[in-house]
Amino acid sequence: MLLITLINRLSFTRKLPGLALITLLLSGCVGTKQFKEGKYVLYKQKTVAPKSVNKEDLRQQLVQKKNRRLFGLPIFYYAAIYNQGLRNYDSAKYEAKKREIEKKYEAKIEKHVGKQRKINRLTTRRDNKLAKQDNILRNGNMFMRWGEPLVYFDSTQTALSVQNIDSYLISKGWFNASSGYTVRYFQKRAYVSYVSKPGTPYKIDSVYYSIKDPRIDSLVSNREDKILAKNQQYDQAKLVQERNSIETLLKNNGHFSFSKQYIRYEVDTTMGNHKVAVKMSIPLPPGETAHPYYVIDSVIFTTDASIQNSLNRKRITFPYEGVTYRYFDRQYSKKVLNRRIFVKPGLLYSKESTISTQRELANMDIFQFVNISYDTTGGKFITNIFTSPLSKYQFSSETGLSVTSYGLPGPFISASVKKRNIFKRLGVLNIDGHVGIEGVAAASNPENLYTIEAGANVGVTFPQFFLPFSDETKLRLGLFDPKTQIRIGGTYTKRPEFERTILNGTNSYSWKTNTNKQFRFNLFDINLIRTPFISDDYQKRLDELDSLGNNLKNSFDDALVTSFSLTYIYNNNYYGLGHVGRYFSASIEPGGIFNDLWTSTKFVNRDSLQLYTFVRLQADYRQVTPKGRKGTLAFKAKAGIAIPFGDEDVLPYEKYFFGGGSTSVRAWKPRRLGPGSYNHIDESGEVSYQYEQQGEVLLETSIEYRQKIIGFLQGAAFLDAGNVWTLREETARPGAQFKFDKFIRQIALGGGFGLRFDFSFLLIRLDAALKLVDPARPLGSRFILENGFNSPPYDDKSRTEPFVIHFAIGYPF
Repeated sequence: MLLITLINRLSFTRKLPGLALITLLLSGCVGTKQFKEGKYVLYKQKTVAPKSVNKEDLRQQLVQKKNRRLFGLPIFYYAAIYNQGLRNYDSAKYEAKKREIEKKYEAKIEKHVGKQRKINRLTTRRDNKLAKQDNILRNGNMFMRWGEPLVYFDSTQTALSVQNIDSYLISKGWFNASSGYTVRYFQKRAYVSYVSKPGTPYKIDSVYYSIKDPRIDSLVSNREDKILAKNQQYDQAKLVQERNSIETLLKNNGHFSFSKQYIRYEVDTTMGNHKVAVKMSIPLPPGETAHPYYVIDSVIFTTDASIQNSLNRKRITFPYEGVTYRYFDRQYSKKVLNRRIFVKPGLLYSKESTISTQRELANMDIFQFVNISYDTTGGKFITNIFTSPLSKYQFSSETGLSVTSYGLPGPFISASVKKRNIFKRLGVLNIDGHVGIEGVAAASNPENLYTIEAGANVGVTFPQFFLPFSDETKLRLGLFDPKTQIRIGGTYTKRPEFERTILNGTNSYSWKTNTNKQFRFNLFDINLIRTPFISDDYQKRLDELDSLGNNLKNSFDDALVTSFSLTYIYNNNYYGLGHVGRYFSASIEPGGIFNDLWTSTKFVNRDSLQLYTFVRLQADYRQVTPKGRKGTLAFKAKAGIAIPFGDEDVLPYEKYFFGGGSTSVRAWKPRRLGPGSYNHIDESGEVSYQYEQQGEVLLETSIEYRQKIIGFLQGAAFLDAGNVWTLREETARPGAQFKFDKFIRQIALGGGFGLRFDFSFLLIRLDAALKLVDPARPLGSRFILENGFNSPPYDDKSRTEPFVIHFAIGYPF
């Protein structure tokens, strides 16, 4: 009833997406008449076990998987798609098509005897067409591949599932586990329950070693990160982890040829009292008295391995601080390269150092590939590093759709030129420019969605820190992919309300503590901002706010904005697949700290340029969790605060926070949410979202469930919540101030559904969002699904926009 009521309240054109979605869902119904006679569809499987057993792990042991459902609805949508394809599937037709293709191309090839290039092209076309038919014969037609056949209960496979569950429980220490299953049949559906009784788990009483090699015995016995421990529940997976850990330890301590196959376990379960003893042994290699370990004798670095010697030249050999460089032409700074080489003569072989060397050399954007091999012939242990240089110059251009932080797509064209190894110091010079129509709603008219932006930048990146550190410190820093970037650029923005130019200069330092954690420190970020044009209407609005105590007008004065900042980024498989991915970033940006320096040196005239003093902090957390075979649950939480100081008590316009838009609270158009409970009523007495609403405090969160529907089409259901606030009370915008006792009731809430068209190289997103809780409305009427659609002054839905559609590129987060 609620869904029907909502659709009836919307205009006819806005009903269409909802009606289409309902039609799509209902078309997925598969009636029981289509079930095979005497068969029961596997409708539900559940596992019953004590809390000490991981239920998700038990579910992974089940051989049969029930049919997927769209958003968990009780309909066999994917089976309906499969059946639709099955009705039109005829293997004989595709076999005949294969014979027809073979005959057709055989005749064409006979006509071009002696023309090998033409024959090769025809052969390739024939093979591609035959492969397509083979794929259909093997996997079914397109609808069959998009869908899946109905899964019927199979007692044989269910018995195998019970065996898998018992095997899993035994591997986790429940050696006396027993499992079974029960089946309930109802309306041609089978409901299966797996019941496990694990019993008392076995625990480790002792761990002892039998290692014949004294050196390995010392390394293994004295390590601190032992995985197996006394009184720990027996777990076969931990035995595997221990084996891998020991292999890594030995390979990082000279044992180049050691294999984990030497590590063996014996588990004694006869001790009684549910105790086990674990014996780990490492025998000697056949015919040897010890496992060999290696010390690096020499390091040979060939910097141009892919270059062919066409002039019978010999490579130059040049030793430098323990590394012997080989090249035809001297190109690179050996001092800089040495800081990224962690395998040196006299050091024990280390797998970790080898990988670090390969990774850090590759991160420089200088080499096309980096290979490291070891030569043990002749009683020597020699490290060979081979690299192939990338092109010195690289040009690229791109056209397409861009998405701003507020998610409105617009066309753009960009070009860049890159020059590698400038000054022979392994630096990279990058010159880029772009022109585009950016998807940002106009500041005073939400219907005017696009503005023009153009910009150009020149930047130089060096693979080292230009700071007064010692050579030894710089060598240690080489493990963290250190980079120094100096960049200058300019941006021109033309919006209906104003034009704005920004000249920018930055000096930044970045480094990574591991593959997941990255830091970036901007030593300085200087912006010279000019606003040569402000429209009369927008100037009138700024003057109106100024008369009421809001200093936003000062944000459009010509200004010099200086700041430095520190940003931390943690990314653990957020864009990967298969398991939970997390992303977190946090930044702090103090601005205007050196304003007194600029004015005291006469460099800046306070009368001609606005100077700002502020501190801006922001944090962003995101998580993606796989749900089932084709679904994911995505979550985002974002918070920020910008505190202005000084007489003007105002921020640069770019440093404010905004709410609403395709990557924010989607039930509001870009930058139109808030602040707080402020509600702009225009001269006609109607609610208006005409102007952008900036704030100094941001709180925002979203949760979105995504599931593949068919092929490249995904569906999504989402809830967004958040708002922006000011730090001080404003006469111009009552209710905008952030207060701890009120902000919870000022959180806006929106929800909706969306479609994602995933073409691998491009994801197009269409979201339809509905306002659920509007903090601008009076208390008691903020949940607008009750009666808020038609409550004055919100009765004009063309102004209140209860239903907002966003078209964007990429996921919202």
